[in-house]
Amino acid sequence: MDKRTLQFFRQSVISVFIVCISVFICLTIFMRWRTERAIKDTTGIYMSEMHQQIRQKFTSIIHLRLEQVEGITQFYPPENAVYGEQMLDSLTTNIKLRNFS
Repeated sequence: MDKRTLQFFRQSVISVFIVCISVFICLTIFMRWRTERAIKDTTGIYMSEMHQQIRQKFTSIIHLRLEQVEGITQFYPPENAVYGEQMLDSLTTNIKLRNFS
């Protein structure tokens, strides 16, 4: 083979090798960026939904407890209350039934 042809072949192989390496580097950087963006989006959606669910559960529990307290106060209205041992026993029983501490 001619010396010029051999040199052209070497330069072509080296050029293709450099182009391949640069393409793989660019793809790696792009895929890393896309992966990080996808993870951030997924995490944002997950945390938003978890916040929503926790808020709903907390609100439900608070409303349930307030209804239970209203039930006790309706059963023993403060203006008609006769403070004594019988009332305290009855309140204690009601509180234990509703799992209050």
